[in-house]
Amino acid sequence: MRHNKKRVLIQSHYQSNENKHTMKALLPLLLFVSLCTCCLRAQENLTDRELFEQMRQSMRKEYNEYRKENEREYANYLRQTWIEYQLHKGINPYKEPKPDTIPTAPKDEKKIIKEIPAKGNIEVPIDPVHEPDILLGGNNQPKGLKSISVPFYGTDYQLSHNLGNYILKSTKTKDIADTWETFGTPAVSQLVADLVTIKLENKLNDWAFFLLVEKTANQLPQLADSNTRILFRHFALFKCGYNIRMGLIGKSLILLVPFKEQINWRQFLSEKDTKYYLFTDHENNASGAVYTVPLSGNNSGRSFSLYIQEDIYLADQPVQLSRTFRKTKYTVTINSNRIDFLKDYPQCDFRIFAEAPVDPRFEEEILKQIAPQIEPLSTGDALNWLLHFTQSAFQYATDHAQFGHEEYLFPEETFFYPKSDCEDRAIFFAWIVRRTLNLEVALMSYKDHLATGVILDQDIKGTYIRTTDKRYLLCDPTYIGANIGQCMPRYKDERPEVLKLNQ
Repeated sequence: MRHNKKRVLIQSHYQSNENKHTMKALLPLLLFVSLCTCCLRAQENLTDRELFEQMRQSMRKEYNEYRKENEREYANYLRQTWIEYQLHKGINPYKEPKPDTIPTAPKDEKKIIKEIPAKGNIEVPIDPVHEPDILLGGNNQPKGLKSISVPFYGTDYQLSHNLGNYILKSTKTKDIADTWETFGTPAVSQLVADLVTIKLENKLNDWAFFLLVEKTANQLPQLADSNTRILFRHFALFKCGYNIRMGLIGKSLILLVPFKEQINWRQFLSEKDTKYYLFTDHENNASGAVYTVPLSGNNSGRSFSLYIQEDIYLADQPVQLSRTFRKTKYTVTINSNRIDFLKDYPQCDFRIFAEAPVDPRFEEEILKQIAPQIEPLSTGDALNWLLHFTQSAFQYATDHAQFGHEEYLFPEETFFYPKSDCEDRAIFFAWIVRRTLNLEVALMSYKDHLATGVILDQDIKGTYIRTTDKRYLLCDPTYIGANIGQCMPRYKDERPEVLKLNQ
């Protein structure tokens, strides 16, 4: 080996990051636990197990009483007059349409060191907030007499319940609030607690849990229609502590969901620094206005996050796919159920896609095949090899040509689908460089294009993007045949935004 950097083939991507907000939220619970401990220790002849069980029951009772009071307050909140808000159009991250074709880099291009200052403020890495687990104790209800099967990306979850029939009489605010309040039963609480158990056992993030609640509502025959299902979904997520709203477009109820990260292309309401994105069973509803309760009131609860901090457990449905580069075939196994889940992911901040953990099996297989190719090379030559692999192993096509709409891809999706475009390749390249060479990487966002920047500890001739404290060598996985440092002619004078990634 001729390079000094330590190669890391598989590395831990996320670390626990306790923060002041989380500790503040937990203080009442910690005080309550301490009080329970003091009281219970005064009782003699209790085993540790009995002591723990009494503490658990006391905490559950306290929490359930707190949530019940919240539900009553929120039902009254829904009974007030709803007001009209104007919906904002979905955000387009590109200022211009992406090119349908891409150029091939000239082989005899004269290379010099050129620095381009980054544009505007540097987008710092997303700091995933480690929220406390949802605290939702079941009510020890007897086994439900009714059962449903909830299909969830290859797994059919069998849930028993004792729910009665629910129907929303009209979309008057009183009827909405009255029906919403009728969900506050032990039977519904037990069903929601079972869903939370599935969430925790399978490491579902907020988005996956949002989908699980939706699929459960769709399978419950006790929910009479679309509006009643929306109402149930809202109640279940509110009960889990999320800050979620409802709205009305015509006679259709919709969900207004606050996310910590920006979602592209989806309509939203805006209140101060919070965007409430519209989700509805009637996706063709293109209304410009929505009626809802005042957004400025009753905004307690946690926002949703699209960040994937842990590998989500999904049923395995393996398929094998191959890509060829320089007459060598690279074959990997991909979980098609995981692809189906990722296909339903909102189009959001590019960094969400670049920082998500990939399927461990996919990662192990592809890195094991690539490692022998780059192990003998210097860091610069290894980086060039990875760049040419990303340029040549995948065919180019815009998302609209392949899918009919914008569809950002996670790294394993880029390997799965027959074609990919600039952001897919930039994300894939950023991931594979970090996993093999352990180099610091950022995404370079142009008006109609996405590339990658890499920090090296050596001077290589080419284009660099300069921030206040770092210098990134431009690497463009879409510019066919280009070496590290080569910039497409159309972007040679454009200043990109730098999207930093967690290292």
